Amino acid sequence: MRSAVTLTLDSSAAFDLLVADTPQRNWLRQFVAGHDFVAPVLFRFELTNLIRRAFAQKQLSDIDANATLRAALSMPLTEYSFEFALPRAWELRGSFTFTDASYIAVAEATGTALVTLDRRIARGPTVHCDIVLPPRTG
Repeated sequence: MRSAVTLTLDSSAAFDLLVADTPQRNWLRQFVAGHDFVAPVLFRFELTNLIRRAFAQKQLSDIDANATLRAALSMPLTEYSFEFALPRAWELRGSFTFTDASYIAVAEATGTALVTLDRRIARGPTVHCDIVLPPRTG
């Protein structure tokens, strides 16, 4: 039995993992199976906003939105504080949004790969962690 490896998971990947009916969902589920996650403290706020947006756009029913929120809250996740991510995220301010930089900062500090759907992050300069993206489809 393999031990759990930790990954940094951003809200875009988590949303597709929990909700989206996309080809990358199956890939994400296989890739993250058995892993624990780390993220900056803003992760659950961002993920909840994505769930709220899907509900507002009638992509999720009220029942599905509530179930997705419960699933999000039960994810095996260690959150890192604003202060933890701040120094490195601030260094990256010229290349990334502060939100994206926060995920990069946590991944770098914890020595984990960052799982995201945002291909711009992978193209960004001065990132010192592995960036994991689902394969392109279509």
